[in-house]
Amino acid sequence: MRHILRKALLALAGAAIFSTSAMADTTIVGAEDNTTEFNVASSRSPLYPIAENQRFYVEFVNYTNTTMDDWKNWFNWVLIAQTADGTKDLLALRADNYGWNECYDATKLYSKDMPWGTFQTSMDGATVRMNVSRENGRVSIYMLMNKETAYWSESIFFDLPSTISASENINVYLTTENGHLVIDNDTKSTTSTTPNYYTVGAVDNSSLFFSAFSDYYTVDPGQTVRLHFKNYTLGDGNWQNWLAVVTNDKKRSEGNTEYLVLRNDHYGWGTKYNSEELTSAFVWDYDGQTTGQKFRDEMNGSDVVMTVSRSGATFTVYADITASDGTTKRWEKFVGTCDAAETLLFFLTTEKAHLQIQSAETTTISSYGWSTFSSDYALDFSKADAGLEAYIITGRDGAVVTKSLVTGTVPAGTGLLLKGDASTAYNIPIVGSSDTDVSGNLLVAGAGAAVSYEAGKTKYVLGVNGSKAEFQKIVEGTPATVDRGKAYLQFNEVVAAPQLSFFGDVTGIEDAVKSDELRVKSYYNLAGQRIAQPTKGLYIVNGKKVVVK
Repeated sequence: MRHILRKALLALAGAAIFSTSAMADTTIVGAEDNTTEFNVASSRSPLYPIAENQRFYVEFVNYTNTTMDDWKNWFNWVLIAQTADGTKDLLALRADNYGWNECYDATKLYSKDMPWGTFQTSMDGATVRMNVSRENGRVSIYMLMNKETAYWSESIFFDLPSTISASENINVYLTTENGHLVIDNDTKSTTSTTPNYYTVGAVDNSSLFFSAFSDYYTVDPGQTVRLHFKNYTLGDGNWQNWLAVVTNDKKRSEGNTEYLVLRNDHYGWGTKYNSEELTSAFVWDYDGQTTGQKFRDEMNGSDVVMTVSRSGATFTVYADITASDGTTKRWEKFVGTCDAAETLLFFLTTEKAHLQIQSAETTTISSYGWSTFSSDYALDFSKADAGLEAYIITGRDGAVVTKSLVTGTVPAGTGLLLKGDASTAYNIPIVGSSDTDVSGNLLVAGAGAAVSYEAGKTKYVLGVNGSKAEFQKIVEGTPATVDRGKAYLQFNEVVAAPQLSFFGDVTGIEDAVKSDELRVKSYYNLAGQRIAQPTKGLYIVNGKKVVVK
């Protein structure tokens, strides 16, 4: 079983890593007079189940008896991971003078590089943040502990026994002896770790610099590449977290060909590896702090959207980051120049960290079988889940819109009309960029704002009439809000029709099935055989004959 242990203790005078908010909903574990016994019923938190590809997060404040003799073993708190049936302890992490142990009788891992009394005192009243994640049979645990000027972080990873299947939960819980815990229930959350994401770097954060890479994304003039990823790191040392690289040659053996290397570590963001450059104009001063520790800590578990765009010979790079404390910032915008005719390459790499990069968008079709959709990313519909159809709208024939089937990629921000099985989720792969010309598309991506009537134009939103989906006109005085990720239809002319249909590819279907047309998911030929993709001809739909052009 592999273990990686990292620790850091530093003084941060006058600056708290994170503050403890007022806890409206708390659970007390152990006796508040610190007389509790180890792992008895009164000193255990609830069980927190963790499935494969899930991450559990919780915050608590630790209180301990600081008057006990140095030899006393079970102080402070303990995290225990066990099988779902509770018959086997998989891990016991102990915050005491032995530090953190794999199990009760395992080799002691804590190096005791500070006196036990100092550690014990600093843990009393400390706020603890904890992430426990499970991915590919491995459990990763990351802790941040802070009390005024005392700060401590720790990470450990262990492999689950092969007898525990991916479909079997494990449970974790907190317990204590000679102390008590105040768990902030408002912070507890369990989220999926890898929905439509691919991982760059080793999940135990042991990858070396420039040994693990994301996909390479080309950036031509006029293009924008946007990547969404999550960052997980150990939280100490120099080269860790993620690095964004803009280059014109991905062959590492040919020397430094990078136009830009953005480093998310305590040097900040720089143009090259050269430390002289990094310690002068290109060092990023993070909130006036020189330590960089807060910067690295907030990056663990952070959510990042990295954007690279080109305009001729000029490229820009910036990141919108939601840190682990929930704050959102736009971090550093860099502008560089290159040969106007060349194709740039953009990729991510990492050290002592791993990244989970979003590889697909997921959308759920409405209960009527149709939905509008838009994405902040370029998408590839040629590799979307089977059964999903995507259209742009290029015009109309009377009260019926003219649709054009999307068979390949579309640029970010393209408004789309989707067709699929009702209430079914579909995955659409993300690509770096797309050259597809959608300039004739009349669907506009939603911005989460009200869309209002505008003189000389006609706007429609997707609505339902009975059980029938249709585009319904926005009239003066009655705006409609179109959420991000959705789209609305806009004509740069006055259109009289109050509603627009999109069934122009089927003749007679509305008369044949009336209000049930959107519930139809299958066609049958005259021999009674089900047809997955009907072509021109006569078919049976809901017991009625329908002609498909």
